[in-house]
Amino acid sequence: MKTKSFFMLIACLTISSHGLFAQATTPGNFPAFGTDYLGWDATTTQDLNIRHDGPYPIVFSTNQSERMRLTEDGLLLVGLSTPVAPIGRLQVYSQNTTAAISGRSSATGGTTSIGGYFRASGSTVAIGARGQTILTTTANAAYGVYGEACGATINYGVYGHACEANDSWAGYFNGKTFCPDGVWTASDVQLKTSISAIENASEMLMAIHPKSYEFVQDVPGLNLPEGLQYGVLSQELAEVVPHAVKEFSSPPVLDDEGNILHESEKYQGVNYTQLIPLLIAGFKEQQISQTQYEANQAKALEKLVQLQDELKQLNHNPDIRKDGFGSNRAILQQNTPNPFAQFTDVQYELPSEGRATLEIVDASGRSLKVLADGHHQSGMHRVEWDASPYSSGIYYCILRYEDQLVTIKLIKK
Repeated sequence: MKTKSFFMLIACLTISSHGLFAQATTPGNFPAFGTDYLGWDATTTQDLNIRHDGPYPIVFSTNQSERMRLTEDGLLLVGLSTPVAPIGRLQVYSQNTTAAISGRSSATGGTTSIGGYFRASGSTVAIGARGQTILTTTANAAYGVYGEACGATINYGVYGHACEANDSWAGYFNGKTFCPDGVWTASDVQLKTSISAIENASEMLMAIHPKSYEFVQDVPGLNLPEGLQYGVLSQELAEVVPHAVKEFSSPPVLDDEGNILHESEKYQGVNYTQLIPLLIAGFKEQQISQTQYEANQAKALEKLVQLQDELKQLNHNPDIRKDGFGSNRAILQQNTPNPFAQFTDVQYELPSEGRATLEIVDASGRSLKVLADGHHQSGMHRVEWDASPYSSGIYYCILRYEDQLVTIKLIKK
């Protein structure tokens, strides 16, 4: 240690290896060991012990400014100014410099380099490293923790790991989180098992009821957003998608000395990412339903056109009289009662034996029920239709016999 450019000892020091003593320093007082430093050269086998038994700190200064202080309680303070209320065993203060603490490590051969390692344990709240930025003047930006990594095959600006537990989080961000490139999650098929398709997604989505709301403000430990919000209630979502809801603990509120001002509280959170597969599956189910509906509509239209063609053929049949009846004509009587609530009777008469079909269709021509189909004897026939599965409205009963088609309208109340 160069004495002309290094430390002025402002306390009584005892160098105990060979009984050498240095008294309280005065300007220009340097040890005269025949060399230019305080301590031992490379040939020594002794420790350099600095001892101070008085109830006062050891202060190291250069250029008339205090640089480091070892208090009587064993607290080591490093920096340009004396702290007023120390909060740990080591404090470093910086003024007009880029870093209060600069940790640097380099290694070769595939080993791990750690610029700084901080560990805390054995307390109710243990913080390995705590970053805090408090500005008294206007600044362009303030970073409580700033991480940057580059130049390697795999780079992690900030790496967080949490041990497996129900309420463990590798990162906890109490406020807005901005990710320009998005949030990525592991989804490789190699990492998954028990893979199966999602069924009844539309039904599940219909059971989820989004809400608009505003968050309660001034909740200790939670920096909740202000203004109108859109989302779901975790208690309701848990009834439909339980794995998308998880309990979490708000961090305890601490003062500058690490004392707990407000204990941690339990709440429920929602993982909205879990709902994305449901939305995709539900959309695909709706697309399939829409395709099936359009196919049914096309069939109904085709059947309606067929019915219209059959009616045209009947209208041009010379064997049919103007009143619509002939000696070889099938008769379909009006149902009774009509209108009806649930049951109604349909009677039809065939002039001779043969194949006949009696069918109920809705207003679009879609077949609902075949009341009779097969070989019939001549004469009167009666069929009862139970319409309880169907809603109120207009229906049609169609009788087909040989090349004849007869239709009546039914009204359900």
